[in-house]
Amino acid sequence: MTFVLAKAGVGVIHGEEAVRFDEAREKAEMLLGPEVRAYLLDIRQTAGKLYVYATETAKQTEPERIKENEVAWDHFNELLKRRNDVFRKELDFGDT
Repeated sequence: MTFVLAKAGVGVIHGEEAVRFDEAREKAEMLLGPEVRAYLLDIRQTAGKLYVYATETAKQTEPERIKENEVAWDHFNELLKRRNDVFRKELDFGDT
């Protein structure tokens, strides 16, 4: 998602970075639990929304862009906060 935001959505949904993410997501889905799969899907869907946001905001007025930007960043930050909780459970090997 950082990549999408850094590129302002230009050429990222079907680009090389998106392909690599989808390949990594597919491998992770085979190894990790449903919470990780849901999280990775949420990232992919959010990246798609950010792509649309980046292409559509050029047509909006400044107040509309500011509001949309706040919503996008709020969701992005929420995903970052979830990341550690989601993966910590998968990577807890206990006392081995």
